[in-house]
Amino acid sequence: MTKLQQSSIVHKCAQILDVLAHARRPLAYMEIVEKTGFVKSSAHRILAVMEGEGLVEKDASLKAYRLGPKLSYWAQTAWRKTDLQDVAGAELEAFCEKNGYNVALSIRDDDKVLYLRTLDSVPVRYASRAGERAPLHCTAAGKVFLAHMSESQQDRLMGELKFERLTENTIVSAEVLKRELKLTRLRGYGTADREESLQVAGVAAPILDTDRAVMAAVSIWCPVAQAGIGELQLMAPELLEMTKRISAQMGHHIGA
Repeated sequence: MTKLQQSSIVHKCAQILDVLAHARRPLAYMEIVEKTGFVKSSAHRILAVMEGEGLVEKDASLKAYRLGPKLSYWAQTAWRKTDLQDVAGAELEAFCEKNGYNVALSIRDDDKVLYLRTLDSVPVRYASRAGERAPLHCTAAGKVFLAHMSESQQDRLMGELKFERLTENTIVSAEVLKRELKLTRLRGYGTADREESLQVAGVAAPILDTDRAVMAAVSIWCPVAQAGIGELQLMAPELLEMTKRISAQMGHHIGA
């Protein structure tokens, strides 16, 4: 078989995969033939090879084809190997440089927020650093993580929180925090207005994974002498656009 023939077969396999990927349901053999324009014998031969390799699978009851399990395995493996910090790094740096606010990337570590990376546009001595942890109940990122949990997960974790009062603005009531979490879920971002520190306000938005679960959060924050919570919330649309782009690169399909 010549290189040109091999290339042609690969191209035809890619066409079939593309057709199946865009279909809303499994496709019958003749539908694939019609959508690709392939000769019947060629389509049959290629589908047989692809089925043997796990690239497509045939539903015997429907007599139709769908994407195969090997593609799912490849996709999941690729996403697992995608490093969150590498993907988010350029976005965080650009946002910080453009807008002049401090930025942090974090994940949930049980009942704490764990900072993976921090960028300080305005250095302050009380700023959190990579590797440090913060409470869930009084940080914008913590509220994002809590807000996107299932009700049972949320109830369990909130039952374990100590609700330590760190400032006069700290929410120390589970009932009040639940109302705040509903608002967080509704508008798509969380806020913390001088709740962890009287000198700081912040806003955070989620990064979603392939299952629409929150895998991380991006926070923007600054000393209230620089900007209050109202001014930071004006940045929420841009923050949400950034986290959507990062989510897409981590495998989340925005329209799903």
